[in-house]
Amino acid sequence: MSLRFLAFLGRRLHEAPILVAVSVREEELIDSQLLRSTLDELAGEDRLVCLTLAGLGREDTLALVRRIGRVDSHAASMAQRGEQVWEASAGNP
Repeated sequence: MSLRFLAFLGRRLHEAPILVAVSVREEELIDSQLLRSTLDELAGEDRLVCLTLAGLGREDTLALVRRIGRVDSHAASMAQRGEQVWEASAGNP
């Protein structure tokens, strides 16, 4: 439904000052011809800006875990949790 809505907006709202942010993983582009064609259509009309985001580094991942962790957590347990998140995510936020 989100993809259909994106295609609808792209075709109908040419004059409206609207920003729609969409995230797509590279592997999703391979598996979905409809997604690829919708994005290609928007790009062909200069209605698409693509930004490639890199994964987080180890230190950034650990900082994110500390930031969203509970305030009363011990530093050692937060460091261990951060390492677990880093290993599981490989930097994917």
